[in-house]
Amino acid sequence: MLDQLFVKNLVVVQELNIEFKNGMTVVTGETGAGKSIIIQALSLVVGGRSDASLVRDGASKSEIVATFSIDIEDRLQSLLENLDLENGTECILRRIISADGKSRSYVNGSNVPLSTLRDIGGYLIDMHGQNEHQLLLRSNQHRILLDDYAITQDLCEEVNSTVYKYQQIQNEIEDLTKSNELLSTQKELLSHQLNELLQIDTTQDELDSIEDDYRVSVNASLLVEKISKILESLDHESGVNNILIDGERTV
Repeated sequence: MLDQLFVKNLVVVQELNIEFKNGMTVVTGETGAGKSIIIQALSLVVGGRSDASLVRDGASKSEIVATFSIDIEDRLQSLLENLDLENGTECILRRIISADGKSRSYVNGSNVPLSTLRDIGGYLIDMHGQNEHQLLLRSNQHRILLDDYAITQDLCEEVNSTVYKYQQIQNEIEDLTKSNELLSTQKELLSHQLNELLQIDTTQDELDSIEDDYRVSVNASLLVEKISKILESLDHESGVNNILIDGERTV
């Protein structure tokens, strides 16, 4: 059931918030009152075609949010769970259309592809009207109707759950394979570096010279850092005494 519809900056509507009650709702009004904009908003929020011209003049984007209440046993719940989009008995669809024509879709706060919004919206709203796609004309609904006729809903849910788990396992296998390949690459690199070190024939004097050079390099880095602090103190708007004190502490 549609509980609430929020519309902002759509065509001529600056902001609109409608709360629906149980039963039938009739929207009436004179020509130009905005009835068609409500239908347009519902169509957009379930994945209908968008266009930059729908954004209200002077606005950077349009926003439509539809809140639905769904039964915990509803087939839509299984789809939401498989997509990690479940939100109890509430389903919130959100569509944002930018002035440049781009759009973003959300289900229960998560960004989703437009195709996912359409799939979920197909469970929630059935648009009927002139030149509108009706349920029987939607190819993605044919299998659902056939499953309903054959009373195989439980089997379908079981298959969907199994396929989802299979895909999760496949993803985990791919991640482990990539990790194993990365470890193998790192192992080869370390082995190569170790072999290079073992092949170096150095005397103790050469090792002592390398250590001395390293200490000089470290001391030079520390000296540069201290000089930088002194110069920073000189540029600061503090008194001469503070500068000397800071410089003395740094040295």
